[in-house]
Amino acid sequence: MNSNRLVWGAAALVGLLSMGVAAAQQPDTATKKPETSTRGARDPNEMVCVKEEVLGSRLQKRKVCHTRAQWAELRQSDRQNIERVQTGSCQPNGGC
Repeated sequence: MNSNRLVWGAAALVGLLSMGVAAAQQPDTATKKPETSTRGARDPNEMVCVKEEVLGSRLQKRKVCHTRAQWAELRQSDRQNIERVQTGSCQPNGGC
């Protein structure tokens, strides 16, 4: 009787652990960008909305809407900021 409980307990533990690993492998939705496709030209004035997770909350989401042109501008700005930070050097009295 106790060995059955042990076997079922171990099986439940393995199941829970495998669910955690599967959840950890899923992409982060906080950084999700709007879907892009290589099929045909897209209207740069079309509104695209994305649901983003609210920082500090596991349940709350907010809807962010921009035109395709604005999303492209935001991506380019993010890339430029990252490159500037990665290639820049800090000066002792000049700041970073």
